[in-house]
Amino acid sequence: MWWTVAIHMLASMLMVWLAVILYAKVGEPDDGIVVQVLPQPLRWLTALSAVALAGVLVLGTMVTGAGPHAGDKSIDNPVPRLDLDITMLVHLHAEALVGYLALLVGLAFAVYALHAPEAVKTRLKVVLALVAAQACIGLVQFWTDVPAVLVVLHVAGAGLCTAATAAVWAAGRIRTTAPVPEPVTV
Repeated sequence: MWWTVAIHMLASMLMVWLAVILYAKVGEPDDGIVVQVLPQPLRWLTALSAVALAGVLVLGTMVTGAGPHAGDKSIDNPVPRLDLDITMLVHLHAEALVGYLALLVGLAFAVYALHAPEAVKTRLKVVLALVAAQACIGLVQFWTDVPAVLVVLHVAGAGLCTAATAAVWAAGRIRTTAPVPEPVTV
């Protein structure tokens, strides 16, 4: 069933998110103080971008469920596909991606305007590059009738985008023993 693959993918992306947060927090000192590097409105914007990413991922699993790579291709026992128009799903997935990207671009402008730490800026550059690459892969998939090798790259890209977005979130509030300048408020 297509939905079992979708649940597996979404659970995997949640585990990627949590693993990145854990990795970031394990590297911080136990006896440090918690410093909110980004002002609260930008923390909310970062969280909203994560919610947008979740929407992109859910729609992506639906595209896969309606497409040719939803499971076993057995002629004798075909796997039921999601019975929705795949072109409509692809467009919804792409529109959700544009919303996610717009939130990230807005966050990047704000982070640069507020002179946030380089760690946050670097992570934002990485996530923006990954999302752009992921969009390119998705376009090529659509134009070339979804070759299986591009599905593999697109799934890997989803994991990387999830990890990079989690890294931006983790960089917004850190535990440190070194003095950190107060963030500019908005």
